[in-house]
Amino acid sequence: MPEFFDKIPLQQLRPGMYVNDVFNGTGIFLFTVKNKITGYHQIESLRRQGVGFCSIIRENQSGKIQQYAPVSNQWLNSQQHQKLKTVNLNRKKIIKTVKEFMASVKTGKFFSFSTLSSTIENLIEQVLDNTDSYLGLCQIKSYNDELYTHSVNTAVLTSALGSHLGYSSDKILEMCTGALLHDIGKIGLPDYLIKKAIYNSDELEQIKRHPLLGIKILKQNYRNIAPVSLSVIGQHHERINGSGYPNCLKGSVIDESAMLCAVCDIYDNLTTEKGKRKACLPQEALALIFQVADEEYPRNLIENFTKLLGIYPVGSFVRLESGEMGVVTKTNRQTLLFPQILVLFNASGERLNNPFLRDISKSDQLNGNHRIKCSLDPQLFKIDPLNVLIRG
Repeated sequence: MPEFFDKIPLQQLRPGMYVNDVFNGTGIFLFTVKNKITGYHQIESLRRQGVGFCSIIRENQSGKIQQYAPVSNQWLNSQQHQKLKTVNLNRKKIIKTVKEFMASVKTGKFFSFSTLSSTIENLIEQVLDNTDSYLGLCQIKSYNDELYTHSVNTAVLTSALGSHLGYSSDKILEMCTGALLHDIGKIGLPDYLIKKAIYNSDELEQIKRHPLLGIKILKQNYRNIAPVSLSVIGQHHERINGSGYPNCLKGSVIDESAMLCAVCDIYDNLTTEKGKRKACLPQEALALIFQVADEEYPRNLIENFTKLLGIYPVGSFVRLESGEMGVVTKTNRQTLLFPQILVLFNASGERLNNPFLRDISKSDQLNGNHRIKCSLDPQLFKIDPLNVLIRG
């Protein structure tokens, strides 16, 4: 049955009414669809935030409030959607294995390194077969398992970048192993340090120990770690201008594999909320990394990393020139500015009952209105992009 909307002045809004999406005068999203007004305090809050009018939802003929379909069948039935769901399940299993491995090492229990190696080989195979899906899912953060999620994200990004640069499968395996274990030295540090973003001088000195501590832990427990893997673990915080740690190495002295991991490591850190530090949008993180090109990181690595991710990685929430808003579902590496988008909001800022896919890399790119205007913080619009893409 159809829904019926009435636009009313805020003064007429009363508790018990259901409101459609509500934006303030500057376009900031305040209420999600079908939000019931439960008290006058909510109405006063809307008034203070600059809302003059809102749309209320009248009951339809069945006497019930209908729910918006979260996404269209076009997306739910697509191969991309099914692939993302499968990849997410595999990713969770890998995070669990990494957690078990690190816990075993920390408590002195045996964990077969060959089992971990098989997991890494499986991860690389999946990443290379489903690169966009895995890169997009790197935006899913687990705050309870932050160390392990970050380790897997960094390994995913490093292996994808290594493949993008044409490295051999053996080299990618060694790099990915190092990237997956790059922070294993942190298991020897106090737990509270892992989730902090800003350290005092004493805490910073403790943090700076983790690369060498990681090498020590692995050498004590496992003898056959590849030299490249150990270089990645020991040097992922070195910088080409000598400003890094633990050994202040410069330029070509730093293993290139460690530099690949360093770029991927800092990107995932910047896009992760830590303590009181807000997570950067992917585009903001890339811009910050570009600011130190040729100083801390080789420019060619950053440029190739950007080409790999796309200007707007999968999961980015964007506004088009038309005013429509949606989530990037697929990148186009031939034309980075024109990805595929699942449009969730129309040009008037209203949440769509039936979102649809738009590939602006095709004929629509000739229409300026369908070009991306900017990236947005999805939290301001009560949107969890990856939740939309995975669960519909």
